[in-house]
Amino acid sequence: MGTKAEELIKLARKNYRYLSEAELKLLRKVAEGEGADYRSSDQTENDPKEGYSWGQKRSPDINVIIWLCTDKEAIECLTHKGISITGAKIDGCLDLDFIDLDVPLIFHCCYFSEGIRLKSAKVKLLDFSGSYITSSGYTIFAQSADIKGDVYLNNDFQAEGEVSFYAATIGGGFRCDNGSFNKAKKGDAISIQNANIQGSVFLNKNFQADGKVNLIHATISKRLILSEVQSCENMILDLRFTTIETLDDKENSWPKKNKLYLEGLVYNSISSDPDSTDPNESSNEQKPSPVDSQSRLKWIRLQNLEENFSPQPYEQLAKVLRMSGHEEAAKDILIAKQNDRRRYGELKGFSWVLNYVLGLTIDHGYRPQKIFRYLLLLIIVGSLIFSWGESHNLMSPSKIRAYNQSEKNCNTNQQQTISDDYPKFHAFMYSVDALVPVIDFHQESYWLPNGNKSKNTKMPTVYLDFSTSNPLPKLNIAQANTGNLLRWYFWFHIAMGWVLTSLAVAGFTGLVRLLG
Repeated sequence: MGTKAEELIKLARKNYRYLSEAELKLLRKVAEGEGADYRSSDQTENDPKEGYSWGQKRSPDINVIIWLCTDKEAIECLTHKGISITGAKIDGCLDLDFIDLDVPLIFHCCYFSEGIRLKSAKVKLLDFSGSYITSSGYTIFAQSADIKGDVYLNNDFQAEGEVSFYAATIGGGFRCDNGSFNKAKKGDAISIQNANIQGSVFLNKNFQADGKVNLIHATISKRLILSEVQSCENMILDLRFTTIETLDDKENSWPKKNKLYLEGLVYNSISSDPDSTDPNESSNEQKPSPVDSQSRLKWIRLQNLEENFSPQPYEQLAKVLRMSGHEEAAKDILIAKQNDRRRYGELKGFSWVLNYVLGLTIDHGYRPQKIFRYLLLLIIVGSLIFSWGESHNLMSPSKIRAYNQSEKNCNTNQQQTISDDYPKFHAFMYSVDALVPVIDFHQESYWLPNGNKSKNTKMPTVYLDFSTSNPLPKLNIAQANTGNLLRWYFWFHIAMGWVLTSLAVAGFTGLVRLLG
């Protein structure tokens, strides 16, 4: 037995008259820089979940462990490898509030009956891999703790109660891969709210949370990894006002509808690399995070938009997609933002109608070229209607010089002929001229629909039959004044030209996007 071990045991006996075999083993091992391993040779007896049945030989006194972490003379006997315990039963609450331990604190595959307190504690590294912790309240309470290295709650770690690292500072990563977290009756499954994590947060590889994973106002300097999550339907993921460098998530690990919160979330990139945490995984599993607009819109709409609609998640996503070269996907997101404002926001009345029209015609200014579809459609429809009007002698010259001079004094009942020098009527060009305000093909100014030449024509009309208790639309053949109808369509054609042209100008100049 080395000198440090003897010294440490001597110090312990000053505080504890009786030291069991389990405690002596612990003191010897940590003084020698080794881990105290209490596991049985029978592997069936090493399940931490059944740790309540482990005997005294595997249960060092919790007060000795607390003394070892808090007594200055005892801490001086520790090596740089710190305190490492494997397969032990820890009875009672391990209260390590306010400790200052500049060595790792490691509990592998241990059983804790009442949880762990680490409020405002300073520790070099924290490792509870494979351990089972049960408590009616907090399983781990590490509020404002300062962990210089990594925190390990992984490799079959199980917590039956809330794990809280509220406002903690973690110099490395926060590993919860293959960990299981089940909240108590109240509170979160995991809370790292307001925490500052210099590494990545791992919620992957069969990670499971029954309750809320609370990352509100947390700062993650590297990646948030969310993949291969088990029982997603039981998880609530709260990322409100979280700051992340890289978002690395997989669609099959997203929470279900109304269980995702994204308002205020800021991230600088979306991972484009396949999941490289395990190089032995099949290529089907190694997929990058989705960056297509369809998938990402599905992600955003997992929020409860009916209760709380915010445009910020759309704008943040579009910014990141644009920076990574996905310009069209970014436009899709911003268009969806405006459409969702109409569906879930507070737009009413004229604002609602204007939003609908802008979306229908120019995709809210993000794809103003869409307006040309409607212009072309109206040009074609107009050319057909005006051609029909001309064939039925309903289009008349608007200038008096149109008629031959020799016929000016003729009988008014006699049909006058149009001079060969007068511009000929062209239905297609007339439709373009009347529709587009800035174009003059000398058609609109020389020809007009003539309502005075109207003729009554039988045309199909639709009306409501109120003769029954349930009015139904019916088709009827009625007399219609085609000249007047043509004139009304002409006015409609001009009005739509001004509307669509104005929308095109507003879209191409960016005015709509600016106001939006």
